[in-house]
Amino acid sequence: MRSTLLIVSLFVTTLIHAQCLTFDGIDDQGQVPNTQLNAIGMGDFTVEAWINGVEAEQLNHAYLFSNRVDGFGFMLFFHGPWGGANYKMLCLQFNGVNYLVIDNGTFNGSLLDGSCHHVAITRQAGTLYFYADGSPIGNRIIDGTPTAATSAATALIGSDASDSYPFKGNISELRIWNYARTGAEIQGSMNVSVPANSSGLTGYWPMNDNGQNITDLTGTSSGFTGTSNVTDASDPNWTNNCCSLVPVEQLSPADPIRVYTNGSGQLVVEFPSSGRADVTIMDDLGRIVLNSTTTGTAVIDLRPLAAGAYVARVDAAGMVRAARFVVEGLH
Repeated sequence: MRSTLLIVSLFVTTLIHAQCLTFDGIDDQGQVPNTQLNAIGMGDFTVEAWINGVEAEQLNHAYLFSNRVDGFGFMLFFHGPWGGANYKMLCLQFNGVNYLVIDNGTFNGSLLDGSCHHVAITRQAGTLYFYADGSPIGNRIIDGTPTAATSAATALIGSDASDSYPFKGNISELRIWNYARTGAEIQGSMNVSVPANSSGLTGYWPMNDNGQNITDLTGTSSGFTGTSNVTDASDPNWTNNCCSLVPVEQLSPADPIRVYTNGSGQLVVEFPSSGRADVTIMDDLGRIVLNSTTTGTAVIDLRPLAAGAYVARVDAAGMVRAARFVVEGLH
């Protein structure tokens, strides 16, 4: 087997979330002001999040994010098997109407398999587009012109005010955009934390805080865990078992460190020859697969690596840079 290397052109500083929220599937929830969904109204949007849950541990449905009142409004959730489906399906509800693609469309499997998955739904005019792990899995035509706005003062994370089908598992990196992001945009940013001032980003809850806080990095709608801003039985727990991301930090042309591929299955690291750099390569689960210390320009052969996603971290004189790349196996 031969391997080919694809380097993503975005350079970043590595981060693994130290905390994320895990919900017990009984009564846990988070609350944030309903500001962003009300502002979207009947307009286009993108809602996305990282989730990790087990299908057999969920109730019939599994609610991720909702601002419903009396069963009507906006809700992102997993719908129970229906219409011949074998798995719970990524679903968006507008004013009591459910929109989904059977068996998660072309993903054709469960998104609640005990692994991290990125889910996203966009609304563009009269159509909803569904994405799993950055890939389009199907679309649905919207009935009429429903609105995301409701009279609810708060939106709930991991639960819903109308029905008791709370989610069991981890939720992180919940984001709302006020336009329909393209598939390329969704795929390009799902593995990185994005700048809080990104154009069109109206709500951004990484959920890597602590205590009672659920911070909205856009500064609009920060909230809290549980049913109040003091400790109570409905608080989800903070856990270290989180999906890992890397925060965006663009490199300028004058930056002394460069990380790129030379097109021959090799990773090239350039930095001032007078310095020394530690190079660490981690797989997508955060496990270290290679350690190296070098001076000047380093050329690292990546062809022996198994197919998959990796992050190369370079630490030189206290300056840390990294590049996310994918090794694709070829027979």
